[in-house]
Amino acid sequence: MGEKLEAKFDGKLYEMEDDPGHTMVSVKLINAYTVEQTNVSDGKIAFIVTLEVTPDGKSIHATSRSKEGGNVKTWTLHKQSE
Repeated sequence: MGEKLEAKFDGKLYEMEDDPGHTMVSVKLINAYTVEQTNVSDGKIAFIVTLEVTPDGKSIHATSRSKEGGNVKTWTLHKQSE
């Protein structure tokens, strides 16, 4: 099934369900289009993911920044046609 998360946009840490690594996650609403997710493992920030919805709602641009190695990954999610 995979990991699940139920959290509020309050900056508090919530535990990721069904995650063998017991990752804690904090989410913040940056603006009407942008969410920032901070993943914490073993008490340290592992990486930060930024999700930004395009104004037309058809895509989400995502960026993941690793705190340890400084690696940056980017990808785009596209809404499927109905």
